[in-house]
Amino acid sequence: MGPFLLICLLGCHLIVHAEHYHFGVLDFQGNKVTMQRWQQLSTYLSSVIDKKVSVLAIKNSPLTIRAKNFDFILTNPVATEMIAEEFNYEVIATLNHSKQGPLYAGVIIVHEDSDIHDLKDIAKKRVGVVNMDYAAGGYTFQAYELVKAGLDPIDDFKYFIELNNQIAIIKHVINKNVDVGFIRT
Repeated sequence: MGPFLLICLLGCHLIVHAEHYHFGVLDFQGNKVTMQRWQQLSTYLSSVIDKKVSVLAIKNSPLTIRAKNFDFILTNPVATEMIAEEFNYEVIATLNHSKQGPLYAGVIIVHEDSDIHDLKDIAKKRVGVVNMDYAAGGYTFQAYELVKAGLDPIDDFKYFIELNNQIAIIKHVINKNVDVGFIRT
């Protein structure tokens, strides 16, 4: 898995009386991968606090809408800010990739035989993203670079297609279903 930063939120008011905790985890790699990755932490937390902690892999949009249903949330920086503000949650921890540290970024990918060589070349192309509203490393960072290069991150493209996860974007680029992919590092 690539380096990234995730934020953990805690609904402090829920912790005091709960008999069972709900742990929402951002699903950006597909449900199976996400559950495999975070189930062990859920099991560990259950043993440490002596109460069941259930993990649920969930996409960004439903996660931000349903945040009040979770005691813990592991998500990206954009969704973190939205949830913290909307539900008065508190950020209690961040995760850093062991090799990358606290750096968090996104990349723009193209097929190896693409005629796209710089940012100006991606105008009027088909772009695969995870989510244009919540994905910091999968849209916001790239959109910022496009603006700096004089492009409109919406109007200067043929279309954007929102795909289920980062792996789907890579596969769409490899299979040439999209010309460009925006993914987190």
